[in-house]
Parts: sequence; C-alpha cells; structure tokens
Amino acid sequence: MLAAQGFGPLEWTFVVALVVLVGAAGVFALYVVAQLFRNPTRRRARQERG
Repeated sequence: MLAAQGFGPLEWTFVVALVVLVGAAGVFALYVVAQLFRNPTRRRARQERG
C-alpha cells in the first residue's frame, strides 16, 4: 500500500501528473475505439462522387 505520509510535494506532483496523463491516454483510446464504430457513409459517399 502507498505510504502517503512519506510523500512530499514533489512526489504528489508526479502522482498527479501520472494520473492526468493516464486519464488523457484512456480518453484518447476511447475516442479511437469510438471512431471504429462510427458510420462513415457520408465521408465515403463524398469521396466516390468527386
């Protein structure tokens, strides 16, 4: 378990930065997965016409 008493401001800064970066990567991964299931018909139809 994390020894919270031993953490100073620098360590907490790294913990917060890590949480933010992991969260951003997770949101980006969800966005990429969502793009796989989007309906691409409008984009495809526009490319075929012109």
